[in-house]
Amino acid sequence: MAASPAPAVDADLNGDNLTDLVAIGGDHGIASGLWLASGKGNGRIAPVAANIGSHGNGVFSPGTVGSPTDFDGAQVLTGHFFGTDLQDVLVYYPPAHTRAPGGAVVLRGNGDGSTIEAEFDQNYHNISAGTFTGFDWDDFQTINNPIQLANAGAHGTTYPDLIGIAGKDDGSSFLTYYPNNGTAGGYSEVFALSVPTPTGGTDWNTWTIATAQTGSGTALFLRQASTGKLFLWNDFTRTAAGTAGYTPYLLSDTFHTGEDVTLYAADVDSDGTGDLWTVGDRGVAVAWLVSNLDSAASTGTVSAQRSQKLRTRMPR
Repeated sequence: MAASPAPAVDADLNGDNLTDLVAIGGDHGIASGLWLASGKGNGRIAPVAANIGSHGNGVFSPGTVGSPTDFDGAQVLTGHFFGTDLQDVLVYYPPAHTRAPGGAVVLRGNGDGSTIEAEFDQNYHNISAGTFTGFDWDDFQTINNPIQLANAGAHGTTYPDLIGIAGKDDGSSFLTYYPNNGTAGGYSEVFALSVPTPTGGTDWNTWTIATAQTGSGTALFLRQASTGKLFLWNDFTRTAAGTAGYTPYLLSDTFHTGEDVTLYAADVDSDGTGDLWTVGDRGVAVAWLVSNLDSAASTGTVSAQRSQKLRTRMPR
């Protein structure tokens, strides 16, 4: 009997064992959809991206082919969200979304980078709005829908946990953790983590996060747009005490300061260390490779590779 193929590496949706850039359209001058730009393993992407979300998300138009605009205003995470060896995507609609605030959908990856046929029930799993809320009995306040979600890696099941940034009606904000109960979309609990920001504050609502899954664990990137600070927290794990363990590194004090860019994390060059993609104005994509991690000094280096445009069709 032939051996089963190894699980697809993080963010590899086309089966070539290299991480891909999976980006949401409808922003940064990119056409609406869910775009897969095949990674080349060296910071480069394919000349043209494929719209694997051209059939919609399965939820807004159940049983029929939907629209690429289903993904406008959403966030996308990659991971083994159906618990198989293939990489899937989880699409999250943050609180400001007009159609599905606080809701999400898991879409089943095909393993070959082809369009996800979300009109068929087996290819999507709806996560109802409100799933990611909770209640803090210490102060009798609701933990609201997160403003962001990221893949926290699988712990105890084959399905990934999630990490997010959320807040309460009193204006406080904090890291949140959503363990998976062993099913697709199985997120029924939320835990507020007593972890300060990388600069020691509580203003988590001013930070954005992205994660990559590496051989050693979860690489959590944290960016504060107003100051340009970029940190990497390697091997991030939730602890039983309601806090977290990680090894911190300051990567930059001037990372896209004040600029509107979206972060996507992956091990871009397959060296075992998490890296970043940024997608900004006019769909310009840049791979940022991480190196020179010094745990004693808590520093590292992030280096920009040559930029490319995330093209959604062949140039004329």
